[in-house]
Order: sequence, then C-alpha cells, then structure tokens
Amino acid sequence: MFVLLRTDLFVFLRTIYYLKKQKTNRLNSNKKRIWCFGQQNTDKKVDKKRKKKIEDRIMEEKNKANEEQIARIAKAISNPTRVSILNFLAQQTTCYFGKIYEELPIAKATVSQHLKELKNAGLIQGEIEGPKVKYCINKENWEKAGTLFSDFFKQTIAKNNGCCD
Repeated sequence: MFVLLRTDLFVFLRTIYYLKKQKTNRLNSNKKRIWCFGQQNTDKKVDKKRKKKIEDRIMEEKNKANEEQIARIAKAISNPTRVSILNFLAQQTTCYFGKIYEELPIAKATVSQHLKELKNAGLIQGEIEGPKVKYCINKENWEKAGTLFSDFFKQTIAKNNGCCD
C-alpha cells in the first residue's frame, strides 16, 4: 500500500512541476503541453492497470475468505450428531438446551461441545435466559452458507480426456 501512495505522490509532484515549468517558460509551451498531455494519457493507462490489479487482489482475498468459511462450515457439519442438532433446531422457532439433550441420546457435555462448534461456525446462535440457554438457527448465516455451498457445487468441472471416464 505504501508503494501505491508513493507512486501517486510522485505523479502528483511531477504534474505540479511541469505545470509550473509551463507557466515560466512560454517559448516551447506547445511542445510541453503535448508532452504533458501524452504523459497524462500514459498515466491513465497505468492507473487502469493499477486499478485492475487492486480489483484482482480484492477478488482473490474475497475468494480466499469464502473458501475458509466453506471449510469452517463443512467442518462444523461433518459430524452426524451436529447434523441431527441442526435438523432439530431447523424445525423449532426457539429451543432450550434441555430439549436438545432429551432428543439426542448422548451426554450433556457432548451436546454442549457440539453446540459450541456449531455456534463458532455461525450456524446457530444462543441467548441466555435465566438458568437456561436458548439456541436457534442463525438465519442470516444459514442462508449465506447455503449460497456459498450452492455456488461451490455449481462450478463447472473441466473434462479431462482419459481420466475417470
């Protein structure tokens, strides 16, 4: 980022220098103006290239973030018990911890650990109400996860000749 700012500052200072030089030296002003305009055109080309590189870098970072999010969600739903918890919560508007424990034939500590993993992935949310914790599906993240996975699986697959036909 420092390099971009330094380059922009250099272009700015160079432009001021040539503008001042044009004011003081009127003998070859036409030639200098032509040169200056030609330099501005190349600066515009450089700016377009720089803008394209920045946009490409932003897209790469966004894709990387999406890949990390897909991996985090996939890890969270990789356990059949967590899938069962998600199915149960998807059918409820709100759910208390006791109801989840009654549905699944596993220890409270294990249910708590699975709920923690699902919460860290952002698929569920929990609120403390009195002595109990209320869990429900995080609808915004649920829809985002659906979009991420559908986009991931909609990708076209390159056909390899002779491989896995």
